[in-house]
This record gives sequence, C-alpha cells and structure tokens, in this order.
Amino acid sequence: MSGKNMIRKALRTPEEHLLKVNGWRWGKPSFFVSKLFGAEVRMAYWDIGPPDAKETLLLTHGEPSWSFLYRRMIDPLLSKGYRVVLFDQVGFGWSDKPSEETDYTYERHVAWNEDLVGVLYICLCYFCCIFICTAIFHSHLI
Repeated sequence: MSGKNMIRKALRTPEEHLLKVNGWRWGKPSFFVSKLFGAEVRMAYWDIGPPDAKETLLLTHGEPSWSFLYRRMIDPLLSKGYRVVLFDQVGFGWSDKPSEETDYTYERHVAWNEDLVGVLYICLCYFCCIFICTAIFHSHLI
C-alpha cells in the first residue's frame, strides 16, 4: 500500500466524555481492531441479548450519528427475544476517528464493515447504504 493511501493517525474520543452521555445504559463497548489501510483502527460494538436467540438484528447507523441513536429501540427489541448487535462506524461515537478528511471514503467504510462482520458472523438486518453494499459483495456471510 502506498504511503498516500495509508491512514497516518487515528484520534480517539476520551472515554470519560462518552460515559457522561445521558440515556445510554449498555456500558462500554467491546472493540474490534481493523488493520486495514496501514493503521490499527478500533471499532466499537455491543452484543446485547441472548446469544442463542432465534434472530439477531444488526443496527448500524448513518452519518452523522452513532449507536446512541438506537438507545430507545434496544429494550423493545430485547423484550421480543432478539439478540441486538450494534456498532459505531469508524469516525463516530466510541470508534476511532482517522484524522484526515481524505481517510473517509465510501470504499473504506465498506471495507471496515466487511472486516467487522467477518469477525462477528451474524445474520444481518440492514439499515444503511454501506451495509447494503457489504451485503452485495459478501452475501456468503449472511
């Protein structure tokens, strides 16, 4: 990978700021580290509910949001017996934020999503264009 395509620096929101957000009660996330594009970039995710649930819903957000968007949806979904997995896209919420505007491309977001889904092995329910593209290119993961 050429130097101009590599991510040089990723920023991280201080944990103490995220823990102060009112209305979020699912605690700190787990982290997956993607090593794409010449950098280690942390992606935050939560896996909530019974691991043996009949159905798993993946809640993914668009721009300019983060998993906090779903704070009012999680309990109703859990009460119906779903396993709920949600994550913060790179650049949002608890996930790392590459420092250069040029670090953010559609292709990179698709690649980061693919990287995470490949590790989680979950059945997907799509909520944004990035994941639709991921589904098209990796239907074997669904």
